[in-house]
Amino acid sequence: MTGTSRPADPPTGRARRALVPLLAAAALVLAACGDGTAGDQNQSTAGPTSDDTLTSSLDAYNDAPIGGRFSDAERGALVRARCAADSCTYQLVRTEDGGATWSVSAIPGAPVTSAPLDDAHAAVLPGGQVVTEIQVGADRPARHTADGGKTWPAHNAAPLGVTDKVPSNGALVGWCSQSVDCAEPFLRVILPSGASASFGPPPAELTETVRATRVADGSIWVQGRDGVGRVLLAVSRSNGTEWTTNRVPAPASSNVDIVGTGELAWVLSLSEDSGGGTGGTAPGAPARKLRQSLLYSQTAGASFDSVKLPEEYRLNTGSGIGVTDAGDAVISSDGRVAVISPSGQVTPVNDVKGAVYDLGPQILVHGPGGSWVSADAKTWSPLPKG
Repeated sequence: MTGTSRPADPPTGRARRALVPLLAAAALVLAACGDGTAGDQNQSTAGPTSDDTLTSSLDAYNDAPIGGRFSDAERGALVRARCAADSCTYQLVRTEDGGATWSVSAIPGAPVTSAPLDDAHAAVLPGGQVVTEIQVGADRPARHTADGGKTWPAHNAAPLGVTDKVPSNGALVGWCSQSVDCAEPFLRVILPSGASASFGPPPAELTETVRATRVADGSIWVQGRDGVGRVLLAVSRSNGTEWTTNRVPAPASSNVDIVGTGELAWVLSLSEDSGGGTGGTAPGAPARKLRQSLLYSQTAGASFDSVKLPEEYRLNTGSGIGVTDAGDAVISSDGRVAVISPSGQVTPVNDVKGAVYDLGPQILVHGPGGSWVSADAKTWSPLPKG
């Protein structure tokens, strides 16, 4: 999520996004982003009903990521939920040393009693500022911190005006203003002050935008669809002034998650499992089964190659995709994490188990046993447990 994709969101092509991202629907995998996210950027196979009368099961969301981003391999931040059985609050966790040590601060606001991912967004900007919009209302304003979580002044969540530029110290995210009733996300530029403006016009070919992020090399990637539902990737290396748009050869009926940097791009494509599933969407419930496949590009999306996955890694129950510092993909299947090379070589990761989130220069894995980050998918640093 230097912007954020909302990591807590499942990688759906038509749902709103923020790090990013991806909350698992199974007991084993609690994973949008997000990002963003934790990024940029959003749903909802994630979590139980948003009925405000929920009195149980919210603890299944404990430590679930809302949005986050690493500005480089060392400095990063993540907003996560802290849940008991009947309510959730939120925390900011930060690191300046790649995850060796973490600082934790509480985000002020009344506890929520519905699913903590509902209408919850967080953006981490290139300078480390964090903007949150979490079920915004009279008792939960949008908030902003520029001092690592020491203070959280409220600010206006509504975008003010329209801009066609994304400053190098700002984030481009795909989420709705809390004060606007919209079925699909629109793009917003968020500034270090916390103020935002609508971004427009988006690349002309995109009639629907899904996710936006500033990747590690500084370019802006916008994922979306054209008028007939085909998946597109638009890339700008000029802060939004000029765009190159390419079609992604994933089925129009599939949901996709696109990550990468520079010329390298990975696409995680999800389609319905013909074997069916129970359709469960709550943590602890039987998970909706999706078949996952991978595409790889060395030309920033101008052309793609299919990367064949072995059958044991074809099932996806709510995980996203990350990229190592060597350019390999990191995916999860039923909580089993693996590194996939462009040639299709599979290297199981036995140290961690859960769902994968893209945090830019670092990868997050979150599961019932904990949360970890890594740049190379070999050495994993645990996040503190609340």
